[in-house]
Amino acid sequence: AQAVCPNTAHWTEHVRLAWAGWRPETAMVFLPGPAFPAVSGPPSSFALSMRPWLIFVFALLLPIAGARFVVLDVIGGAFLVLTASIGWYAVKGGMDITWLLCLAIVLFLNAVFDAFILIARVMRTESPIFGHKLP
Repeated sequence: AQAVCPNTAHWTEHVRLAWAGWRPETAMVFLPGPAFPAVSGPPSSFALSMRPWLIFVFALLLPIAGARFVVLDVIGGAFLVLTASIGWYAVKGGMDITWLLCLAIVLFLNAVFDAFILIARVMRTESPIFGHKLP
């Protein structure tokens, strides 16, 4: 039987040779381990000193979530309530660094989405966003 594509035989031979030389230790190139070692033990004194400030920031997120519910941004409000809940869990769970890093990623994504919303509103409105002549 003749191959449909003249390069098919070459490609399948290349794949066969690649898999023939596969070893489990080479899989680390494709599946890296954790980027940071697992931290176990009590929080540092600095982390404990930052605990009240984190609780304050998470408490400030709740009125903002309420304001989002008022303007019918239900998804954004629910996302902020979820974020504040994850933060509260991380703080009350002994300042767990894993949860705090997850929270940092969630807050970064929220900031990116909010920036897109702001850009879309700026592009759509005819009146100035900031200034003395606001409607």
